[in-house]
Amino acid sequence: MQILFQHRFQDPIWRLIPSASKENNWVVETRSGTLKTLSFYFLSTDYKLVELNTSLDWWTGIEALNGNIILVHGYLQEDLPIHKGIKAFDAIKNEWLWENEFVVFDSIVDKQITARSSIGSIAHNIYLDIKTGLEIESPSSQSLNSSPETANFLNSEETYFAEIASFISKYTPLSPTNCCEYLETESHIIVSYYVSNEKKLDNYLLVTTIDGTEELHICISEGLKGVAAGTFLVSKGLLSFVKDNYELFIAEMQ
Repeated sequence: MQILFQHRFQDPIWRLIPSASKENNWVVETRSGTLKTLSFYFLSTDYKLVELNTSLDWWTGIEALNGNIILVHGYLQEDLPIHKGIKAFDAIKNEWLWENEFVVFDSIVDKQITARSSIGSIAHNIYLDIKTGLEIESPSSQSLNSSPETANFLNSEETYFAEIASFISKYTPLSPTNCCEYLETESHIIVSYYVSNEKKLDNYLLVTTIDGTEELHICISEGLKGVAAGTFLVSKGLLSFVKDNYELFIAEMQ
């Protein structure tokens, strides 16, 4: 396993989203809870990191990334997790492309966005061109097959959890508790698990090859009050994860 990129941000990382297209691009969202500010960063295929001039406030967030175009949402009301509107930002040109405040993002395939119209009493799907925001008649029939591979989230009451715990025990005397995330690719096994530490939890990441060779085993967060899904991402043969909330790693799984 080779580390391709490593960077520590000034503020905690809230979201890390890989491109839904074939490019190995990422967008990073960081937030300062104290100052109520957020920042967006674009990481290109050549691992050049650029802070974007979005001038967005706290009540916005990232929906998706497709190539160099970032889709951003607002909220229907502050303190409510209901998304509203779509804004498209070109990360290469560092400028806004278009905005539609009357739709809600659903998904993206190829360069076509599926959204739900918020106009009228009955919501219905519409399809938008990602570059222009203009409505198109029919959705794309293409499938990208490049979305992140989804890990299995298991709690300690599930039968398969015991098997994962037994696998972890081959590499450490630590005993996993509460839950874990598990993903098996063609070449690797990745497990994110939690260990009790004085009434709190430490989160560890273990990566091995299919034949059982350990390639990475580190603590990625200490003193947690709870657990979460999405502690690592696998997309296009690359593993990305965040250590201690601030430090981003991207590694190639060879």
